[in-house]
Amino acid sequence: RGASALGVALATGELSRGDLDAAVERLCEPEGLSGFSSSVASASAGIELRHSEVFVLGNAAGSASPLRAAHCVMRDALDSPAVCRMLAEAGLSLDNGQLTPASQARVRAVLAK
Repeated sequence: RGASALGVALATGELSRGDLDAAVERLCEPEGLSGFSSSVASASAGIELRHSEVFVLGNAAGSASPLRAAHCVMRDALDSPAVCRMLAEAGLSLDNGQLTPASQARVRAVLAK
C-alpha cells in the first residue's frame, strides 16, 4: 500500500522526487505515512490479495467519451456536503440533497472509498 501511495504521489505531483527518499524511510516507521493525504488518490490493501491491483480513473483532454470522472475529499464518512459539492461541480443537479431524475440517468458508476 505504501509503495502504491508513493507512486501515485509522484505521478500526480503531490510528492517530488527530491522528497521520495525521506518518504520511503518514513514507510518503515511504525506510523508509516499517517498524516499524509491526497486530494486526488486513494491507496488501500488487504491480505486477501496475492498481488497489487491498480486502476486509474481520470479525464483526458481531447477525449471523445461523454463519460467524466469526478472526485472529492471527505472529512469523514458522514461528510455528505463534500459529496454534494462534487456532484454539482461534475455538472449534476441536486434537489434537496438528492440527484434529480435527469442527473440520476447520467450516472454510470460510483466508487466510494
